[in-house]
Amino acid sequence: MTTLPMRTFSPYSFWLDGQQNSYAALPSLLGNKTFDVVIIGAGFSGLSAAIELRRAGHTVGVVEASRTGFGASGRNCGQIAIDLGANPIWTLKMHGREKTQRLANVLARAIKNVQTNIDLSGQDCDYVANGNIMAGVHESHTDKLQTFSDFYNSVGLETEMLDRSALTHRGIPKSIVCGFHEKTGGTLDPVKYVRCLVDIALAEGVEIFEHSPVSEIKPGNLVTVTTGSGSIRAEKCVLATNAYSGELGELKHTVVPLSVSALVTKPLNEEQRSRIGWRGQEGIHTSHRVIENLRLTPDGRVLVGTKRARLGYGTHHPKADDPKIFNELAQVLRERFPEIPEVEIDIGWTGRVAISADFIPSFGNMSRKGNIYYAAGYGGHGIALASYSGKVISDFICDKDLGDAGVLVNRKKLPLPPEPFRWIVIQSMLSSMGIADKKIDQAARKAQ
Repeated sequence: MTTLPMRTFSPYSFWLDGQQNSYAALPSLLGNKTFDVVIIGAGFSGLSAAIELRRAGHTVGVVEASRTGFGASGRNCGQIAIDLGANPIWTLKMHGREKTQRLANVLARAIKNVQTNIDLSGQDCDYVANGNIMAGVHESHTDKLQTFSDFYNSVGLETEMLDRSALTHRGIPKSIVCGFHEKTGGTLDPVKYVRCLVDIALAEGVEIFEHSPVSEIKPGNLVTVTTGSGSIRAEKCVLATNAYSGELGELKHTVVPLSVSALVTKPLNEEQRSRIGWRGQEGIHTSHRVIENLRLTPDGRVLVGTKRARLGYGTHHPKADDPKIFNELAQVLRERFPEIPEVEIDIGWTGRVAISADFIPSFGNMSRKGNIYYAAGYGGHGIALASYSGKVISDFICDKDLGDAGVLVNRKKLPLPPEPFRWIVIQSMLSSMGIADKKIDQAARKAQ
């Protein structure tokens, strides 16, 4: 097929479309200002860093190229899961037991912090804190999922393995044949959660400037950040730009930006809803090499996301409304939810995630003066960690004890090669992952 399978392609996202007119725009940066800290990027990382640094007594200004949450924070699937890198066993082998345990401790605190932020803001963010299910679409996934479940339990991230009868009891779609329940986390509206952080930041006295794309970052004893209509001078600067860092010429050897897409159906009617069950509305992410994200939205739509990750060359990015990608997502919808073959696909969108070579986030500083800091590389599982990263950044800047989070700061990491080698290596990796996933999907179809 060469046409898009949905009614509308959004240049933003389903979440942003539904919320961006609900909130008054914040002012752009006009003229020259001075703060203790300037933060570039008003997503989960930038906003949480602004909150924590302001609480630590710093004056803080945040500049955002578009509107708050316009990047990955407002384009994701809204699932808060317990992923430790691309594969927890691989993470264990690469980093060892002690570091992996510390990573798990940070993740557990980050997930709890989501509820803390929501409670503080007074908004519910449509948060359903009932965990997620890591799922298999073929029986051959069972042993892998059992291994993952056992490992997560061993590091304090509680899970429960589910057999077919347990999945049926929960009303999980019948295409899911094995899996385990992650007992922390859940699903939310990511743009409402962004707004939760905006409200907290503004109440703390942070100044946020929307529609203020950065044209230059000039290092020095005072860092100068310049936009088209003004500038900010600050003692310290934080890059909270994640997958968009390459546009500023930064972090090219630290993270790779990958494009991923998602779609939602039209709202299900009561009869369709009863056919699929899914009473607990747990988010589902499959154990494919490139996961499938499946969930119900607060207004009763089925959301299908990821499945394919695409890499552009340099700072060029793949076609956002590629029919091939969206038709693959449509096929996932039909195969995972055969109970509702007639449901119409409504809206699709594309965003970017940033991955590091080991799929673990990185925090550090990067200037000769040591006063430009960054946080990046959440690997597509960033809601909890990104909105907790502000505490890590603030503690780092303020020379406080980092505790378990110290494993993420100025850590040794595998460097990413320059172009064209980066493109060749990552494309080869994505191709290999795609082949493995196709084999699983073919086996699942034969077993139906």
